[in-house]
Amino acid sequence: MTVDEKYMLAKLEGEWTRFLNIDDVCYWNIDEEKLGKFERQSFVLPSDSHYREDIILYKMGLEEQASEAKFYLEENQRKDEAERRKK
Repeated sequence: MTVDEKYMLAKLEGEWTRFLNIDDVCYWNIDEEKLGKFERQSFVLPSDSHYREDIILYKMGLEEQASEAKFYLEENQRKDEAERRKK
């Protein structure tokens, strides 16, 4: 028995879009799923990506402005992450 095997809790195997096996037992398989009917919600959360400025601009065909907006958004995300790491 290797060190890895000694500390192994379970054997996981799968692909996130197809199946999940744990200790050789299949817990989920897309080929065996019976998908129900999905309904679109009548509301959108304020945090939904539909409200992102870069996406709105891109959909309007303003690709250069969309690119700038996305760059600005990503810069702010990097600054926020750096601040969180300081704490």
